[in-house]
Amino acid sequence: MADTMKKKSRLRYFFLIGFVYLLGVCFYFYFWFARLIGSEPAEPTVPSEPFEHVWHERKVLLLDLGDSVAAGFDTAAPYGHVARLALVSTLRPI
Repeated sequence: MADTMKKKSRLRYFFLIGFVYLLGVCFYFYFWFARLIGSEPAEPTVPSEPFEHVWHERKVLLLDLGDSVAAGFDTAAPYGHVARLALVSTLRPI
């Protein structure tokens, strides 16, 4: 009698572990792979005509109010957000 109780208890434990594992796999696939991605842009397209000429020749102050990612602390020197903006501001359109 005690042997069958141990087997039933072990079987219940096995199914419980399997059920928790299955829930974890479903959670993983749902939250990491089943995200909807649209095919259209999120915003309307911006016309490029206003950006084809230089607006003014004055100096511009670039103020970074972001975090370490915007500042580029975990990238090489020229690839930070503000550094790229500064690089683009020095380029002239052809």
